[in-house]
Amino acid sequence: MATKRERGRPKKWTKKALKEIADEMLLWFEKEDNIFFKEFLLSKDLYLSFLTDAMEMDTYFSQTCDKCKELQHMKLLNGGVLIKKGYNPSMVKFLLINDHGYVSEKAQQQVQIQDKDNIHFDFGNNLNAEDEEE
Repeated sequence: MATKRERGRPKKWTKKALKEIADEMLLWFEKEDNIFFKEFLLSKDLYLSFLTDAMEMDTYFSQTCDKCKELQHMKLLNGGVLIKKGYNPSMVKFLLINDHGYVSEKAQQQVQIQDKDNIHFDFGNNLNAEDEEE
């Protein structure tokens, strides 16, 4: 009787194993239709928490993840600009704001206005009751 081939993650991640999975991930992200980390990880029987752990364990893996994130970013931008690819512009905006730190112009203006309202000047003559006792 044939034995089952082991699948999934190794019990202990070595530098070699992390390099192999990082290289696989990069090749996967370089394909046009592949965008999301979670999709790649689930295909390897891994979870998002693996990314964080592996990035802390290995510099090469961390740098590869950064490159994949940049690829993801460019695919979302290109998909949002070139609507013919079938990307939903609202979803692209949502992902760019939540995953890549984009802030809408309206939100930036609101922050700037709030900051102007919160300017306080202290010339040293605004003593509290506690300060007067000293």
